[in-house]
Amino acid sequence: MKNYRPGWAPYAVVTLVLALSAIAGILYWESQNIYCGAGCPASTTNKESLNLGSFRVNSPTNVTVVLTNVGTANSGFSEYIVKDPSGDTYTNSTLSWPTLAPGATVTVNILLAGQLSGQPFQFQSGKIYSVSVISVRNNQYTSTFTA
Repeated sequence: MKNYRPGWAPYAVVTLVLALSAIAGILYWESQNIYCGAGCPASTTNKESLNLGSFRVNSPTNVTVVLTNVGTANSGFSEYIVKDPSGDTYTNSTLSWPTLAPGATVTVNILLAGQLSGQPFQFQSGKIYSVSVISVRNNQYTSTFTA
């Protein structure tokens, strides 16, 4: 009587089934957000998002910007940074802006005051400036405008 050896085919099928099961499990876990690294948000339903809308230059040292909270979490603000075309910056981290609820809009003044890095500057007509608003969650929202 001859010994029957099934060969490699049954092992290949088992290996394929295990591999596909592992992939399906990983995809399911990711879709359920079961495991998450340190960079993940605390909640997937409360997300902060801010829109820097229209800009209006009021003086050589003051611009008004409209901020809208387009996220699903409240947004508080810790500082802003204004950058000129040469890379000079003003940073103001002593803000008294209100906390913005989801869907709310606020108009705030951005002044060329605070910590200076580089050369002092003023808003000049026709030049492009960058404004970054940093939230209390340390998210940065940047937009540019032409004075």
